[in-house]
Amino acid sequence: MIEKLLNLIATASSESEALKTIPRFAAEITQLDDDAVDHLVAQMAQLSVSDQLTPLPDADGTWKTRLELIIPVSQSLLVRELKQIKDAQPGDQRALVWSAGRLRNFETLYLAVAPDAQLPNHLLRWLATGHDTDRLQLWVQLMGDQPPEDRTGIALSFAPLMDVQFQPPDWFLDALIDSPTRHSQVAAAVYDLCNFYYRHGRVSSHPAEPRLERLNGLLEQLCSSLLQIESGKVNSQIDARAINRQVADSVALIVALCDVFALLEYQTAADNIIKVMMLRHRRVQTEAAAALAKMGYDQGRTALIAMAQDPVSRLRVLAYAEELGFLDQVSLELQGEISIAESQLAIWLSEPQQMGLAPTHIELVDNREMYWPSYEHPVQCFLFRYRYGSGENAYSNVGICGPLSHAFAADIRHLAPEDCYALFAGWQTTHQEIFQIAVERAAQLHPSEIRRLQSLLSEQQVEEQQIQTAAGFFGETILIATGKIDGVTGTAIVDQAEVTWIPSGAARAPIDWDLASALWRGRRLLTTFNHQDRV
Repeated sequence: MIEKLLNLIATASSESEALKTIPRFAAEITQLDDDAVDHLVAQMAQLSVSDQLTPLPDADGTWKTRLELIIPVSQSLLVRELKQIKDAQPGDQRALVWSAGRLRNFETLYLAVAPDAQLPNHLLRWLATGHDTDRLQLWVQLMGDQPPEDRTGIALSFAPLMDVQFQPPDWFLDALIDSPTRHSQVAAAVYDLCNFYYRHGRVSSHPAEPRLERLNGLLEQLCSSLLQIESGKVNSQIDARAINRQVADSVALIVALCDVFALLEYQTAADNIIKVMMLRHRRVQTEAAAALAKMGYDQGRTALIAMAQDPVSRLRVLAYAEELGFLDQVSLELQGEISIAESQLAIWLSEPQQMGLAPTHIELVDNREMYWPSYEHPVQCFLFRYRYGSGENAYSNVGICGPLSHAFAADIRHLAPEDCYALFAGWQTTHQEIFQIAVERAAQLHPSEIRRLQSLLSEQQVEEQQIQTAAGFFGETILIATGKIDGVTGTAIVDQAEVTWIPSGAARAPIDWDLASALWRGRRLLTTFNHQDRV
């Protein structure tokens, strides 16, 4: 099995082929004994330094080399180890300890991977799971010498250590603060880990306590740096992506440091925290105000209460207000269902993988209670219109909150609320009886049915007609085609009874045939689920 697996990784000709095949080895990997795992890691390390390991095509930036195909392997090895730990008898440390050979081969494998790939975070997560001294020492060493650069996955590296049952060795946190904090992408996570252990009583003193004066100076530097960026005083030679990384790293570290100072009630840092609260970044403002409030400053509490007006800050503000005992001073309207949903969507839109910043304006379009796919009881659903900017250059669309928080790149402002709900419901729902199938394959399986659907489609005046795919919907076969009717571009969905025409809408952000089919599915689903005769 190991040889087949490694051969697949080494010779895979496309991402899709390997991504579909490698997970099939998962069950076998979880059953390997320790010797076989040692052999597998040794072979992966050897593979990692092989000249024959050429890069895969990088179509979307997700997989950079064949080494990234090891991710599902590391995930299976992690599952195997977690089961070993769970099944181990009290005091039995054998499930936690790695052989010296495995540690050496693991290090070779790790150092061969590009730091900006996704794999390093997965490997570090597996390494940290056992908590034994040799593995923790290697984890700290790798985190200090070649830390991951994939910011979105840093939490994976630290996840096994965020355990309230784990008693960190005395040397561990000091070593972390002395080495990995030199790297901006992991420094915040290190201090977050220290805060976690201190907050949960896993350490008697905070590891950062001897360094408070130095950290206060660091906070001042970070604040000054962000202020320069906000003022536009940035070297024009610096790449925009580098600036974005700097901002993200600085914000994360400022948040962690504010938490350090609040936990230790380090009053000397108050002046710098007040300066931080004056920055424009909402997350920074919120965390700085919360730190001040925890340290007993009315200025922090007053600022938090005012920030509740801002949708993207609201949920965090309400949590702090409840924790600190002044929730009754926040408007009840801002604590209501609509305000909470508004905040949830604003936060979702602000995520880096979405719009990356908070909307300029957001307002309720519609809300109603209804049955929703995968929910046993009715749920409150909210539609919001959001906007970025103003005037001719403004960008606006409609998003949902309730059963999910989501918005499409396609412009759906022209759709009725019922169709907006249907589109989100159809897009979200997955089921083994909802699938797409090539028209040629469908014609082989259901020839007479496909001919009848094509006949129904031909009766419509669809110009430039092109059948995109066939699909199955709970035993019913449908055809999906694109074209134009009266010069309007759109999608025709052909079911057993009729042809449904769904216009593409705005040319700059059209509803494509995939979303159109989701809208069709959603209409059927929501109509069925919310029928008046439903028991």
